[in-house]
Amino acid sequence: MKFMKVSWNRTEKYCIMLYDKINKNFKFDCIVAISRGGLIPARIISDLSYIRDIGNLRIESYDVYNKKEAKITQDISIDIKNKNVLLVDDIADSGDSLILAKNYLLKNSPKNLMTATLHYKVTSKIRPDFFAEEIDADTWLIYPWEKRETARKLKEEGIEI
Repeated sequence: MKFMKVSWNRTEKYCIMLYDKINKNFKFDCIVAISRGGLIPARIISDLSYIRDIGNLRIESYDVYNKKEAKITQDISIDIKNKNVLLVDDIADSGDSLILAKNYLLKNSPKNLMTATLHYKVTSKIRPDFFAEEIDADTWLIYPWEKRETARKLKEEGIEI
């Protein structure tokens, strides 16, 4: 596996690219971030779109980069009934979190639901409706909001990045 750091500047560029794709194809009323990874991209998309109705759904599926079973650990924080919902995460890696979140949100009766991620791994079980960049399966991205957490975990395992 190769590790690649993503800078704050690059993150903002990915968010702008992603928003431009979404804006051409989907008019949303609210944003739901999968926390923790989707919080910052969702907030940037909120800023770009002027959509202030933003909530989160916490799903845990990784211990840094070690895969665990995806599970919801915090309920959705906003009402999405009869709304056009944009579900945002940082990456569709295995796809488990995105699938779990999408299925859960569909039970809450949104008018429409679309998914968006900064990155999409070609091996993901789900292809997001919108993504900024496709990456290969053996790349592990380290976003700026998780760099210290990831570096600590890798150091514990004897891996320097």
